[in-house]
Amino acid sequence: MVLKTLQNNLLLSEDIKTVSYDFWVTQHIKSTESVVKNEIKAEVQKTFVKKDELGYLFSVEVDQRSQSNREGALGIDDAISFLQKSVTLYTNIHGEIIKVVNTGQIKEDWDRAYKTMDTDLDQLPSEKDAFLKGIDALLSDNVSFVSFLQKSELYTMLFPPIYGHDILEKRVINQKKSFDNFFDTTTLPVQLETSLIGVNPETKGKQVVRSGYLDTYRFDKMSAAKMFTEVYGIHESATGFKTNYLETYDLLHDNSVDKCTTMMDVTVKDLYNYRHISKLIKKNV
Repeated sequence: MVLKTLQNNLLLSEDIKTVSYDFWVTQHIKSTESVVKNEIKAEVQKTFVKKDELGYLFSVEVDQRSQSNREGALGIDDAISFLQKSVTLYTNIHGEIIKVVNTGQIKEDWDRAYKTMDTDLDQLPSEKDAFLKGIDALLSDNVSFVSFLQKSELYTMLFPPIYGHDILEKRVINQKKSFDNFFDTTTLPVQLETSLIGVNPETKGKQVVRSGYLDTYRFDKMSAAKMFTEVYGIHESATGFKTNYLETYDLLHDNSVDKCTTMMDVTVKDLYNYRHISKLIKKNV
């Protein structure tokens, strides 16, 4: 009887009250040449606006963002994070982002803001031109921009695609996730298992876990290995790829996110290791 009552319990919250979060990320990247560390912090406001024939409309505002390391590619990541600063978007019933509605305004804001940004590309005009053209292309294609948001640490936690799946009855849902251009131009695909692991009988809050590993069937190992064989002069057989991925969610009684942690570890034998931990915690205001 309890299972039947809770069968459809993971439905998106339609509470129009703005929810504020603290967000932070720690990154650790180790190669044979160096160790790179980085920390990101921000304050985030998420607001449900309305539900209509297109889906669920939300607005997100990111304030007070800071990043400890802006060298090389991390500086580019810092600049690109501006595109996530103020976004109005639709999700479907599963909580998955399907459309961004204010890309025009984001582009206008980007064109003004980028001129004052300090990036390593300022000394490389040809690369800077290609970078800016890439941003224009990203903002001109809804599918690409939606994918960009879905892969980010922040929007992953704000909009997990865990709703409307009868997860309590099915116990485990098989899902997929991909990180575009993780190894240069090669995508890192992850196979996920999503499960509801607990329900608080008093608060009705729920705990959801999404755990994953490298999807070898979708992974282009030869393409990914090429980058390492060219840089280190090794044989393809010396590049073994391993990925562990985890998302944990504590949901409130209305199924909105109270807190979330994501962890990712990617290892290429003794050549490369990438680790990150992200946290999103609701403020008590």
